[in-house]
Amino acid sequence: MRALITGASYGLGLDLAKVFLNHGYKLLLIARSKDRLLEIKKELDKDDSIDIFPCDLTINPKEIAEELTKKYDDIEVVINNAGIGLSGDILSHNIEDETRLIDLNIKALTIFTITFGNYFKKKDKGSILNISSVGSMMPGKYMASYYASKSYVSSLSYSISLELKKTNINIIAFNLPRMNTKFDLHSNRSGNLKKGVSPIKIANKIYKYRYKRGIKNIGASVKLTNLLSHILPKGVFAHFIGDKLR
Repeated sequence: MRALITGASYGLGLDLAKVFLNHGYKLLLIARSKDRLLEIKKELDKDDSIDIFPCDLTINPKEIAEELTKKYDDIEVVINNAGIGLSGDILSHNIEDETRLIDLNIKALTIFTITFGNYFKKKDKGSILNISSVGSMMPGKYMASYYASKSYVSSLSYSISLELKKTNINIIAFNLPRMNTKFDLHSNRSGNLKKGVSPIKIANKIYKYRYKRGIKNIGASVKLTNLLSHILPKGVFAHFIGDKLR
């Protein structure tokens, strides 16, 4: 059995690789940096259990997904973890950066979900784990496109899980809290936010729920946010969250 993990070079993706490897899975790790993937393979691969596939998923994701389904017949779990964020006034953003966010967070994830959904359908078995965010629960002032992309991820995953209810294919979106990763640095987030959750803790929870369907809210803060998003007026809630992120 093998787990495919996108965005596997750092943070949650790397910790997911460690967790699944420790539970006996072979791995197929995807990230842009070949050098970084080789470092990870050298560090973690004790018995030739890790394959790497360096690529940019914003370029030809359909061809990449199809190539992998033809090359591997032992994939049982696909984790769409790769994603980027942009913070600040969206009108000041570079259009190319916004397009890249859409291509990775939405387009590539959708293509991988559909392609591997059909791959698993032929086997009548498999799990697709889509990494979403607490940000999926509300509009996000100063992180507008990122929050919107995660709303798409959660909605898509839940909808497909209903369509596949009578099959042995599990599709789930994980709404995650803020973690101690390089995400804030890469998205230029400058708000005075509290320290995030350890990604290894989240990775272990994702492994635990890998056969679930629909949407899973991980952590007390995410569950509280979900509750408040149904109680408070959307404008008030989004305004408050946005000011913390600026």
